[in-house]
Amino acid sequence: MSEIRTDAVKAIYEQVCAAHNEISEFRAKLLALLPIASGTGIFLLLSEKFTTAAATHLIAVGMFGAFITLGLFLYELRGIHRCHALRECGKILERELLNEKCTGVFTAERASVLKGFVGVTWAALIVYPTVIGAWSYVASAGMMGNNVNTQVELIVSIGVVLIFMFVGKIVINLQKKQLHTAPLQ
Repeated sequence: MSEIRTDAVKAIYEQVCAAHNEISEFRAKLLALLPIASGTGIFLLLSEKFTTAAATHLIAVGMFGAFITLGLFLYELRGIHRCHALRECGKILERELLNEKCTGVFTAERASVLKGFVGVTWAALIVYPTVIGAWSYVASAGMMGNNVNTQVELIVSIGVVLIFMFVGKIVINLQKKQLHTAPLQ
């Protein structure tokens, strides 16, 4: 490989690494702050005894929180897709730069006890749906008013969590399949 081409590939590689790191850092911050902020808000909302009139506001607050979190979850799925694409691009660039002599950040095998289950992707598939489920619990509490039935509220929120985890995993698998069927050039 010529020196000019090597320099160009190195420059592109640096941009890919920087973009991947920026997206990963933002995703990690959001993943950490969302449950803390939501949990605090939900605790403060539900720690008070509400009148029937005030409890009806919980429906709107719960739905607002759930929809905001859903929007952030969709944004997270986009971030996951971009990170996967950047990793694939990084692998190609590393193979070209390193000539299979050694591995780089993107080509190194990631050994894990629970390979495929330990990482940011699964963390996102747990945290975002759980927060959506928690806000659904708030909305359910508002719907029940003074006739609080914690079992019904829990069943609703657990159902919401499982649905969004399942849908999120399907979307991520489709994104990975798309990356592998449309090779980078």
